[in-house]
Amino acid sequence: MLRFSSLLFSAVALCAAAHAQWVRQAPYPANDELQAVYFVSPEVGFISGAGNILMRTTDGGQTWSQAPGVARDPYGTGGEPIWHIQFLNANDGFAMGNRGYRTNDGGATWQVLSLPDGAYDFDFLTPQRGWMFNRRGLYGTSNAGTSWQHLVPFSLDNFIMDADFWTEASAIAVGKINNQYGTHRSTNGGQNWQLISAQTFDRVVFMSEQTLIATRGPQFYRSIDGGVNWTLTFNAFDSLTQAEVEGVTRISATSAAAISFDASIWITHDAGLTWTQVKEPSGTWGYELDIQFPTPEVGYAAGRAGLIWKSTDGGNTWTQINNGGARALFDVQMRPSGLGLAVGKDGMVVRTTDFGNTWTAFQMRGLGKFWHNEDLHTIEFIDEDTIIVGGQLGRVFRSDDAGVTWTQLVEFGGNAEVFDTFFLNEMEGWAAGTLNQPRGFIDHTTDGGLTWTRLVDGDPWPTTLHMFDANAGLALIHSRTQLRTANKFNNVSLEALPSGESWTDMSFFGDSGFYGGYYGGILRTTNRGVSWTQSMLPNFDNSWDVLRDIDAMSEEKAYAAVTRSGGGQSGVVYETNNGGASWTTLPSIVVPDRIFASRILAIDALQSGPIWAVALDGYIFRHGEVSTSVQPNGYTIVRGNVVSGGTLASVLQSDDARMVMRPGVTLSTSQDSVVLEFTGNAGQATANELRLLVESSATSTNIQIRTEMFDYDAGVFVQVGAVPSTTTDSTQTFIRNDADRWLSPTGDVKCRVGYRATGPVLAYPWSTRLDMIRWSIQ
Repeated sequence: MLRFSSLLFSAVALCAAAHAQWVRQAPYPANDELQAVYFVSPEVGFISGAGNILMRTTDGGQTWSQAPGVARDPYGTGGEPIWHIQFLNANDGFAMGNRGYRTNDGGATWQVLSLPDGAYDFDFLTPQRGWMFNRRGLYGTSNAGTSWQHLVPFSLDNFIMDADFWTEASAIAVGKINNQYGTHRSTNGGQNWQLISAQTFDRVVFMSEQTLIATRGPQFYRSIDGGVNWTLTFNAFDSLTQAEVEGVTRISATSAAAISFDASIWITHDAGLTWTQVKEPSGTWGYELDIQFPTPEVGYAAGRAGLIWKSTDGGNTWTQINNGGARALFDVQMRPSGLGLAVGKDGMVVRTTDFGNTWTAFQMRGLGKFWHNEDLHTIEFIDEDTIIVGGQLGRVFRSDDAGVTWTQLVEFGGNAEVFDTFFLNEMEGWAAGTLNQPRGFIDHTTDGGLTWTRLVDGDPWPTTLHMFDANAGLALIHSRTQLRTANKFNNVSLEALPSGESWTDMSFFGDSGFYGGYYGGILRTTNRGVSWTQSMLPNFDNSWDVLRDIDAMSEEKAYAAVTRSGGGQSGVVYETNNGGASWTTLPSIVVPDRIFASRILAIDALQSGPIWAVALDGYIFRHGEVSTSVQPNGYTIVRGNVVSGGTLASVLQSDDARMVMRPGVTLSTSQDSVVLEFTGNAGQATANELRLLVESSATSTNIQIRTEMFDYDAGVFVQVGAVPSTTTDSTQTFIRNDADRWLSPTGDVKCRVGYRATGPVLAYPWSTRLDMIRWSIQ
């Protein structure tokens, strides 16, 4: 498995990407909390939420736009929410919260309503006749919300939790009215109320004149006598989530749906007598979630992390249809396969398998109790399937299926926070962080994280660490020192770093690397941190700018992410191609109406070029074009003998399952002693750029690796590179911007990889180890 790699360019690399703009990938459609969803048909619907969000879709949730005449509040200014939406038909609708709006043309235009101190919830039976309640009591309107009559004045004796109207006269309310807690009934449109049951609830909904469904916490109740008597029908209590029901909606005379605090969904088809859980908890915590069915088959649900789910089979299965979650993201990692992860505030995890074109979001679940306010700080891919995530409470989570499911490995407890992890393989790794600031720790595991041994315990705390091999490593200690070890951090030496800066991040490529400083300082080393060269990012204003992350791609190339909170609110990524001797900036990330959207917190780049950045309010951006990965579909041994791994599967992934070869018979010294030919299909006949990636090693540096690609125009193999092999895995990347020459009319690609001795080799027979080969198309 590759830990760091080298690059060889057989053609001039494309520079156009350096001038490209940043593309927003998530979250869509809103980057803020959602509180309501309402669809008038399977295709046409609305969502609303914090910051005066009121958005419309006409294609079933694929695309959204803010409602005309309803201006969004700038993110981060404490914007006011729109709590609920209701439509009476395809044209007449209402949206209310701290502000109120009405439409009579299906949402094409909206008019502002004057509300008496906002609305917690409302219910219209006709376009003219409706009711709403807030902290001042219950109100009614007979002129579409133009004016309101105070029906239940506010006092210490009145507080309505929920209300529902069956007819203009018949209504039910739960909460406190006239200093009486319980269930109340009105037969004159809310003018007067009678306590009919001492049972009180959080939510209540009519199924018929006499049959009602209500919830309290995670419990479901049912009445068949108009609300006088109630029966507990189901308890949805989950010891992990402790989640209560947040929304209930009537689908038909016999069917209803409910959504809970953790985005679990239940369905009933017998008017609340029995309930079936149709969506497992996703961990999407929020104080207000909503669910609604425009037809018995098609349903939508919305949650406070800005997420939207859709069902097309009556609620039996649900799919997240929007892109990402509205939470600050603190780390991002992307794999060449397109698998990527970002983690952040409130345990948010967003995952992609297509380079970020689509994301799915959930919140990490702890053991014993679900900690919805627990932040995650760090991600580490050990390989394509094994991922480590760490964060607050000293929790470390592990996934062995590429992030689909997770297991908690450890909880250091108290005020502990895990800031960084480093695993050499699936079994051996280290975790660094703080136990109780300023006291810090470094722990070591040899069983994949199941048990840990404390190696470092003292002041101040480590912010990040790196291992160069199985023994040698460095840890950056907040904020002006480093720990060096030659034996796995069992023993360490404390070394001072240059003063005048708070060194917060590190990134290495082989023995070379960088330290990044909070105030824009850069330290460069080429000898594992023994000596440093100090510099400063240009045009860095330390009164506004903060260096957040640094990412070394090679000995010469690196990126640094900077939050720029003054002068227009922009995020800036610096780039060096000469080992830090000079730095230039990529185009700024600017989102004018989203104050925090450009405050970058982390970046990650692939060797193939694209860069991903995550920001304070959950925005994810990409810079540069994404390549399509093409694996070989066949191979031929032209020359040489197989020692082990003689199957195609051994070269498809960077996983240490290598194809090991020994030299075959040659007729002259100019011939390669090992030659392997690979074929693949890109699925396209044209491209802007084609890259061939070869990850391999050999038993001696005097063994040359020579790479050829098949030129379909000329009908011959053409050499594209020849370099000395390394004794540990490294990757050579051969870039061709004349890509069409190397693609057949049906999208076929072919290459040859050859090895031969070019100098003395102490051991014979020598061997080659090919770990991964693939093409990259863009």
